[in-house]
Amino acid sequence: MDDISKIRNLFEILKSHDPFNRSEALIKLWKLSVHEDMKTLLLSEDVLSIIIPLINPENLDDLERIIVIIQNVSESRFASGIVL
Repeated sequence: MDDISKIRNLFEILKSHDPFNRSEALIKLWKLSVHEDMKTLLLSEDVLSIIIPLINPENLDDLERIIVIIQNVSESRFASGIVL
């Protein structure tokens, strides 16, 4: 499975109503978001529009994961001169 397919599969899991599967998908996206080439790919696949609606202040673990993913991909945008 190529990287785009992996990311799209994780996005589908994030739409799940199962909190465990959603959390696991966020963990995998978090781990992907630390790699420079994956940051660009995540941005091109519009990761922010997928994860921002998942923000739930009552679930601090997922909130932390979402914040770190946003931070990681944002660093890539700033480094390349793209303003958020």
